[in-house]
Amino acid sequence: MTGHERETGAAKAGLRLDNPVQHFLRRWASEIRPGETLPSYESVALGHLGRLIEMKALAFRDAGEAEDLRLLRIGPAFAAWADTAFDADGGETGAAVVSALRRDRARAICEVIARAEESCRPERVETHMIVNGAIATYDLWALPLSNRWGPVSFILLLDEHAVRQDLLETMFGATMEGMLALQAIRDRAGKAVDFEIIALNQAAARLLDREAGALSWQRMSDLAGLFPGQDLVSALLACVCDGGRTHFEATFQGATFEGARFEGATFEGEAGARHLRFGVAPTGDLVSVTVSDIADIRAREEALRTLFDDNPVPMWLVDKESRQIIRVNRAASVHYGYGPEDFLAMDVLDVAAPGDRTRMREFLEALSETRSGAGQAARPVEQSWIHVTADGRRIEVFPYARELFVERRPVILLSVIDVTERRKAEARVEHMAHHDALTDLPNRLLFRTRLEADLLRARRTEGALAVLCLDLDHFKGVNDTLGHPIGDKLLQAVAERFNRTLRETDFVARLGGDEFAIIQADLDDPSDASGLAGRLIEAIEKPFDIDGHQVAVGTSIGIAFSPLDGCEADTLLKNADMALYRAKADGRSTRSNSICARRW
Repeated sequence: MTGHERETGAAKAGLRLDNPVQHFLRRWASEIRPGETLPSYESVALGHLGRLIEMKALAFRDAGEAEDLRLLRIGPAFAAWADTAFDADGGETGAAVVSALRRDRARAICEVIARAEESCRPERVETHMIVNGAIATYDLWALPLSNRWGPVSFILLLDEHAVRQDLLETMFGATMEGMLALQAIRDRAGKAVDFEIIALNQAAARLLDREAGALSWQRMSDLAGLFPGQDLVSALLACVCDGGRTHFEATFQGATFEGARFEGATFEGEAGARHLRFGVAPTGDLVSVTVSDIADIRAREEALRTLFDDNPVPMWLVDKESRQIIRVNRAASVHYGYGPEDFLAMDVLDVAAPGDRTRMREFLEALSETRSGAGQAARPVEQSWIHVTADGRRIEVFPYARELFVERRPVILLSVIDVTERRKAEARVEHMAHHDALTDLPNRLLFRTRLEADLLRARRTEGALAVLCLDLDHFKGVNDTLGHPIGDKLLQAVAERFNRTLRETDFVARLGGDEFAIIQADLDDPSDASGLAGRLIEAIEKPFDIDGHQVAVGTSIGIAFSPLDGCEADTLLKNADMALYRAKADGRSTRSNSICARRW
């Protein structure tokens, strides 16, 4: 590549033709000798840099330390940009290790040098610096040089762009939030009595429905017409007296400025009410104020407050750290019987039954630990909890919880669905599905389920059990002579006598009509089943008083034993039923088993 080509490439890179760096690049290109790639260190670096001397530094690597870049002959402006000490000695001294510089400066230097090493031509990167409150933008150039004493060296040059951006103006203009700079106005006694607007951005002017020029250098007391019935000056003074960052809210009504005090304002008439939040940060007499339109936030909060207060589901807002109840809706007060004041003095765990408080606390703690962000989706528990109302009534509830922020405060929204009545209804349906509607004894389905479970347990423990099949003697005659209503009441009375005669471990069921069956588990001897059968016969033989009628019936019983007569439910029931038929064949009110047809 010729020197002219390199010069042209540098110009195409965006360098201004009247810039001193442009002239130096042309010199760099002109010093390349035929057949060489780079100009020599002596021909370029040892020459006169003129105005560039303040903006330059020499970069090289020590022999044997190829990874460690060092800077020499650092100019004062370059030293200021690099944020390193400058030991001036005729403008020619100063040194630094690049790796010890501020991280962003070291990165820029290493990046531009790496580019120049790869291309063997001048390269640049863009960098920035804050100078007197303005953003200064620089091109950092690296010009590679051949060096007869070691590796390639580099001249680093800073080339500042012509225009600096005002940092305050940039920040003011970039935000959608209104910003005001106020100066305190003091009376003769030195007491702050008002504030003057010394600067504002366009967002603040829009929020106040005025042009920025109409607001500049006005006093806050002049804005009283915009906020009728509210004293902005007193609110600001209170914030300044506190000395810290704080905020207050005010409702903007959009009233028109009075008279010539706001001459030049172009906004007339009354705008709709607007809720504004003023964030105040005082520094002596200078006060920085941010202004935000929170009308949407207030509307959402009001909607949420309505949804919360009027929701038919009991709900609480709970402090995340202390678990103290900070808000409760009407449904919770009505459902639990505590007044709002009572709830506000309670920990949310106080509504739980003592046995469920640990589970409830662990759930709330886990809710905070698993949150992926403010306001995660409502999380239900996997099992119901037992809560206790003010009158001591225990209710079963399914809670739902989520973590959110209310007025910048982390809280837990907890709601509960009372499933007590539903559980009772489900229990009633379950009971009806497995119990006889007339006698309330277990039915055939539940009897079989229980028998299979007892047989399985007996096989594991090598135990024994007996199945007794029973039916009533002369029951048909009762129905035929006294009618079915009397027969139904007789069956109910028989069921009551069975329950009084049996042990708690025995299980009796009505299989249908006047047929019953009993499971007698954990038998030590077959005589235990015979003894139970005898007691049942004696109990049933006693007359029944049914609606003034003396009714006498008996019972026949067949017995089968497991494992002697079978280890499966169907086999055992079949054998017990066969024993019952033998008993009936031998005579009413007798007992028999399936092994031999004899009376016990």
